[in-house]
Amino acid sequence: MDQNNTAQLALYKKTATKIWNKYSVVLVTLLIIIVATILKGSSFFSVQNFMNILRNNSVIGIISLGMTFVIISGGIDLSVGSVLVATGATIIMTINYTGSVILGILSGIVLGIVIGIINGLIITKGKVPPFIVTLGAMNIYRSVCQHFMKGGGFSSISPVFRNISNSFLFDVIPLPIIYFLI
Repeated sequence: MDQNNTAQLALYKKTATKIWNKYSVVLVTLLIIIVATILKGSSFFSVQNFMNILRNNSVIGIISLGMTFVIISGGIDLSVGSVLVATGATIIMTINYTGSVILGILSGIVLGIVIGIINGLIITKGKVPPFIVTLGAMNIYRSVCQHFMKGGGFSSISPVFRNISNSFLFDVIPLPIIYFLI
């Protein structure tokens, strides 16, 4: 009888380990939601709060989608955050000077493509490891942005630019979530 119980216990442990390995992220997320709901009440478990969480993480999600392809192909890009700042600063400056959102977005896209081409050429033609290229690029882009922004942020940002991320679809869903889903 003792051997039977030991075998059953080992089977339970093995099954529990399989479930934990497969669903641990989901289980921990649910646990966090339950604990936060108990501590904060109904304000945590509300549509508005989940929209805020999704909105705050949409930029990271967009960048993560691109980085997924880079990592799957065996590369690495350490400069992605600095490129984000550089393209964002370019978009803001273009919109501030021209008042055109389309020109601003196009300037950011063009800058991102140019930076990608430069990094890609150095990696492929120069045969320099992606880690080294993007580490150097990160520092270069960050320094250039700090120079143009005089070590701080922008003193004035066009309301047109703010509408890109501060508008809502159907007065409920923030646009950054839609950008992420697209």
